[in-house]
Amino acid sequence: MPNARWAILAIVAGASILADCGGSGSTTPSKSIAKASPSNDNQTGTVAQQLALPIRVVVTQGGMPMVGETVSWVPVVAGTVTPSGVTDASGIATALWGLGTAAGTQTLRASVTGAGSVLFSATADADVAANLAKTAAASGDAQSGFTTAQLPLPLRVIVTDQFGNPVNGIDVDWQVTAGDASAIPASETSGAGGLAAVGIAHTVVTLGSTAGSITIQASTTPALTGSPINFAATSNVPPPAPSAIDINMGSFFFTSQQNATSNPAVDTLKAAGTATWHAVDAGHGVQSTGSPGFSSQTTTLPVGNIYAVQFNTPGTYTYDCIIHGIVMSGRIVVVP
Repeated sequence: MPNARWAILAIVAGASILADCGGSGSTTPSKSIAKASPSNDNQTGTVAQQLALPIRVVVTQGGMPMVGETVSWVPVVAGTVTPSGVTDASGIATALWGLGTAAGTQTLRASVTGAGSVLFSATADADVAANLAKTAAASGDAQSGFTTAQLPLPLRVIVTDQFGNPVNGIDVDWQVTAGDASAIPASETSGAGGLAAVGIAHTVVTLGSTAGSITIQASTTPALTGSPINFAATSNVPPPAPSAIDINMGSFFFTSQQNATSNPAVDTLKAAGTATWHAVDAGHGVQSTGSPGFSSQTTTLPVGNIYAVQFNTPGTYTYDCIIHGIVMSGRIVVVP
């Protein structure tokens, strides 16, 4: 019996020792990956080129650096990575990040099995200018218009690098090489014009008094691939001006019945012709602005009523609403 009692006591003591040492209830601190200090996150570089500084992460366990951990580096969309292999004595791993070919924000993911991942960002700028081309949409090529008038759309070209990314800051020259027209501006820097579009340069063409075919050329110096580029236009003799025009007047618009232009409604009228405004909504009236002028209304027109004026002297006459002013406007060009 004494031997049995000692055996039981030994088992209990052993269990107590195991409990004191942690036993099955102990936990191992989890691994973690984070950006090192410095991490060299948020760099700016050039597409298809390696960033200047290596990307750095640190791998730890329970706050202590982990040595020999393999870090996986994966560009989220495109790019290349030259990793250092495994973490060093400080738990640090580095990689050289080569950007992809698309300008803009690029992302790199660094991960360790069992520790999660972290994301790095970089801004990729376009490469040097390489190509000149008409814009894919609304280039303004092959338009036609009437003599002395402006073409409806500007002519547009885009400057890109070897990968198709738009490039700003390149001078594009515009020249009329055939026919009667003018192009303004004669030179514009890509991305700097009023179009607010990266890499685009544009010009506005006004046709001359002689009808016929017109060629406008866009070029760069030194010449990029694609330069020079020719745009075609046709200048036509306008039809005779009408002796009567009609304009709708409503909330809040003047609209030409001849060509649907609105705010401003723009019409051409032969001298001694008559312009008639039709009230399609109440509460509006016609008043002359600028010089030369014409007789204005003093009261608004009821729905269905008209106001008519005969224009005997050539010139450009402008008008707006006696109640709403320039919110509603129009222009009549009277020709001989």
